[in-house]
Amino acid sequence: MGIEPDEKEFYPHLSNFFLEQGYFVVSGCATKPGIEGSSEFGFTIYGQPMRCDIAAARWNSKHDVEAIAVECKRRGSMNRSVGAGLWQAVDYQVAFDKVFIATETSGEIGHMSSVIHSLGIGHIAVDATSGRCQVKSDGEFRNLDRFDKSVRRDRVTPRLAMFLAFRDILGIPLRYGETLDGGGYVAKNVATDIQYNAWADRETGDVYFGINIEHINSFRKLLTTMDWKEFQECLRNLKGYDVSLVKDPVPKWRSKTSKDMMEHSASSNADADVIRRAIARVINDLPRRWRPHLSIYSRLWKGSETLLKDDCLSRVESSRNSLTGIMKVLTADARA
Repeated sequence: MGIEPDEKEFYPHLSNFFLEQGYFVVSGCATKPGIEGSSEFGFTIYGQPMRCDIAAARWNSKHDVEAIAVECKRRGSMNRSVGAGLWQAVDYQVAFDKVFIATETSGEIGHMSSVIHSLGIGHIAVDATSGRCQVKSDGEFRNLDRFDKSVRRDRVTPRLAMFLAFRDILGIPLRYGETLDGGGYVAKNVATDIQYNAWADRETGDVYFGINIEHINSFRKLLTTMDWKEFQECLRNLKGYDVSLVKDPVPKWRSKTSKDMMEHSASSNADADVIRRAIARVINDLPRRWRPHLSIYSRLWKGSETLLKDDCLSRVESSRNSLTGIMKVLTADARA
């Protein structure tokens, strides 16, 4: 038997297919218009890690998150490919509103059409040459009540809502990553290595928003060019924000974890000199293969909260507006 064609060839076509319909797409394709990132969407059910080839989300008519998962299979015919993706698609139904199996266009689907129809799983045929994606049958999930809804509510919806709200308030281009293991981030650069970002905690599902600064050159610029008195004043005006300075291993070795570089945990009422001394220590002592991150952030929502579109957008916009002043101070040199 010859080598099967690579199903990853479907990723860019399916990503574009959903992007054109207004979805935010998380997939293994790095060439998504306006969205940089090739991390697949992961979550856990019954202790088993799952990773969707394509995860797509948009706001539905009820202002809730509509979540779609796609499993790609390419086994030489639609019938064989649907069969190969069936068990993963069934698992995805625990966490997503609609689930599709994407296959090649060749061959007949046969009895698998009846099988997936009875389960409420959809089918998309992808022409890898032309890029055309055709929905052969829509996912019409009928038996949601038989599943534990907490996986979707606590581990999927809050993260997808984060991506949608961040995109709607901050706009594109943006980038995302680290979505494989139940967490994830999304970021938009304001200046080189200075960005607004949001992230989901992989342990709690809680979502945060803030300003992130990384890379040693940016830290050197802050020490020498930033107006620290104005920075201190902006910190005092912030309410309910925390400040952290950590170093991350590069690459992220499994034996290494992030290390706190602050003298102590700091809130937004911390003295700017504490942060300044910590940055100076990072510049002087940071070993090779470690990258610093300074973050000023607050929690947007808990992983267990049920939020609709307007509330998600309002919280992101409010947090961004609260940080506008301090962002101007941080990026003054880049705007000069």
